[in-house]
Amino acid sequence: MTDARNADAALLRAIEGDLVHYHRQRMAQRQGELMAQLRTEREKAAPDPAVIADLESAMVQVERDKRDPSITEREVLEPMRQRLKHATAG
Repeated sequence: MTDARNADAALLRAIEGDLVHYHRQRMAQRQGELMAQLRTEREKAAPDPAVIADLESAMVQVERDKRDPSITEREVLEPMRQRLKHATAG
């Protein structure tokens, strides 16, 4: 296994070992990015109400997603496992 694959495998194990914490960090980052976009939109001379509504809706969804670590399982861990599987097979 190459150094990069070893590093990827170690990262995968670390995330798996503390999935809930990693998931909460991801959701907090996502929510922070949405809040920044919302603030930017609201500060515009002519804010777009549709954009504001979409951002607010996305923030509500992230709030719901905070409670479901399976999202990180699907979005992060499964793709990492597949890449590692293909990298070790090749």
